Amino acid sequence: MTQTLDRQHAIDVPEILNYIDLEKFSSDYKRGFERHSPEFGVRAWGFKGDDPLVNKLDSIINKSLLTEEIAYWYQIKDKEKELISHVDSHFRNIALIIPIDPKVYDIQWFDTIGEEANIVHTYTYQGPTLIDSDKPHGTLDKELERHIFQLSLSFRDYSWDKVIDLYESNQLFKL
Repeated sequence: MTQTLDRQHAIDVPEILNYIDLEKFSSDYKRGFERHSPEFGVRAWGFKGDDPLVNKLDSIINKSLLTEEIAYWYQIKDKEKELISHVDSHFRNIALIIPIDPKVYDIQWFDTIGEEANIVHTYTYQGPTLIDSDKPHGTLDKELERHIFQLSLSFRDYSWDKVIDLYESNQLFKL
């Protein structure tokens, strides 16, 4: 696993696995509302925090830190596509990613957005991870179908350093 440079881009959060049944989620995800993006090769099913599949996880997140309701997604990235460098700041500034299949794969951060971007860092997911989705990132994994569970988080007065501080001071999750 590639550790990030002083948590510059990602934070491992394995403790949240105690609050979601990924096996059940993986078998029941299609009951969520659909939001597919074929241009990106992504199929997604969303859930609200009161859904039994995610409500236990929803209950441990300190929502007073957020500006928007948490969006929960089961996502499948098709193997015919790859997610080129992009930012998610139009709908979140942090993503909590839980790889389902495969459990291990890489994400990259880039110097800019688009196809001509240069990789500045690679991180290997091996479990639940908070990522700074406000910086250019993507997954150069054409030929790999990926199943992930992800949460979209929009922090009040956002900065990545603030999220690190909130996590390290045990204010982000109520465990």
